Amino acid sequence: MISTFVVATTLLALQQVDPQFTTVRGQVRDTAGLALADVEVLALSEGRITRTDRNGAFEFDSMALGEQRFLFRLLGYERIEVAVLVREAAEDVVVRMTPLAVTLDAVTVSGRRKGVYGSVEDVSDRPLSGVEVLVVGGGTTVTDSMGQFNLPRVRGGTYMLRVRKRGYYAITRSLTLPKDEAMELSLIMLPLPAGLSRGRVTLLSGLTPRLGWALGESDSRQTRCRGGSSVLVTREELAEKGLAGGSLADALPRTRSVAARGLARAELLQYRVIFDGMDYPGPPTSGVSADQFTWYRENDTRPLVGLRVEDVEAVEIYGGPVRRSAFSGFSRPFGRTEDFASCPRGTIWVWLQ
Repeated sequence: MISTFVVATTLLALQQVDPQFTTVRGQVRDTAGLALADVEVLALSEGRITRTDRNGAFEFDSMALGEQRFLFRLLGYERIEVAVLVREAAEDVVVRMTPLAVTLDAVTVSGRRKGVYGSVEDVSDRPLSGVEVLVVGGGTTVTDSMGQFNLPRVRGGTYMLRVRKRGYYAITRSLTLPKDEAMELSLIMLPLPAGLSRGRVTLLSGLTPRLGWALGESDSRQTRCRGGSSVLVTREELAEKGLAGGSLADALPRTRSVAARGLARAELLQYRVIFDGMDYPGPPTSGVSADQFTWYRENDTRPLVGLRVEDVEAVEIYGGPVRRSAFSGFSRPFGRTEDFASCPRGTIWVWLQ
């Protein structure tokens, strides 16, 4: 028998408090319908965390309208991440957490599902077929006619997830999969507005060769540079510390991964910074929207100070002596200046949300 996640039965009520924000309330239950207390609920999109009470209830106030991501974690249960499109009107989202399968020596009582699987839908809750789902370093697949996908060979570890389909905004996710466990993803893809040029559609759909190269190089870096002073900080880890609202420069040294490597704020501010595979600084035409670079005009020597935690999906840090490249204020592919036979010492790769 295969243990599965069921996206069902958590009531997530949205109570409007003003035109841009709302209060999100919900309840977490198991597959038998019993309330689960002390479940960690991470609001990944905003870097906040709370726990369910004895009735399985939780609440986030002042949540922005639009897509919000929630991760549910509890010891003894498989984790589940859900994307919710928060609107002004009330929303009901149903989620159940599945207990981990129990095994005995020599006799297998039940099998355990492994890897990453789930579904992709549009904003009208219709399944999307033909969507490319890539777990960098763990495999790739496309959704079927029901919008379902399955990557059973993804092993425990930290990964970057890329979901894309022409005509829709690409999705970039960081995820942490515990050893010998499974993770279900329920994803929403937002359609691109009409009237865009072909080049703009290609860019926003995540189909540019530059981004494909950057994700592939990320996989290679994490393999050859693992351990030592290198570290990958995910949005999940940033949310664990409740670091929303601050700058990335202040948040990174407070995460458990960076603190364990002994990397202080003063040192990180000297590192070379790369955004989505492009050298800092870079104009908005590099593929990053203009509003994400508003900090550049005021913090041109310390990009990590101006960048907010909420803008970041994941951060790769490679400690060591600073190795700055010569550039004239325009971004360029990182691969043209880096020696791929070695690790990028004194460098920070930032993946924007």
